Amino acid sequence: MDFVVLSGVLEWAGEGDTDQYLEGSKLQRLLNSLRSPFGERSPRLIQLNFLREIRRILKPEGQIFVAIENRLNYEYFLGRRDHHSFLKYGSLLPRVLANLWSLYKRRQPYRTYTHSLMAYKRLMADAGFPMCDILGMLQGYSKVNEIVPASGSFPYWRPVEGKNWSWKLKRSSLFVPAYGIIGSSQPRPWGSLQEGIHTRIAAAL
Repeated sequence: MDFVVLSGVLEWAGEGDTDQYLEGSKLQRLLNSLRSPFGERSPRLIQLNFLREIRRILKPEGQIFVAIENRLNYEYFLGRRDHHSFLKYGSLLPRVLANLWSLYKRRQPYRTYTHSLMAYKRLMADAGFPMCDILGMLQGYSKVNEIVPASGSFPYWRPVEGKNWSWKLKRSSLFVPAYGIIGSSQPRPWGSLQEGIHTRIAAAL
């Protein structure tokens, strides 16, 4: 494969191994649910193995694009419910506490993991994609109205000055609502996916 695109997919990978929470006695299901953040069936490890399989089927110079929410979305601090569990502050809590909160409110473990900027970089590197350009997406990846650089090389962007603190906070690389992650395992001879898009936009303009 030359490219693989995951748009709103990676966060759901942890839901693909839920038999242990649906079968057996109530006590067994509860014990399994309490162990949800740990071990070989933890959502992060499932996500990691999923990404590693994508790395396996990509060409050496192939690229992956992941569109996914930011665990530290500024809106979550203001009381917006988690996009997947619909729990207030669920995304912001440590995983063990989020799992307990989900068991109490939803009667099911917390399995739809999103991550912070640095955690996404570690996850991608661990999966075999050490080269990453990360874009911040305002309003979210399914309704993008603005894209800002978050991490990586962005020669086409110029900083915008003179705005207030609220404007800057919403566009901070740490607190944007969502990310677009362009990853590869090695340098790309033709440049990155985003460079190709910018070149075409510049030519059209």
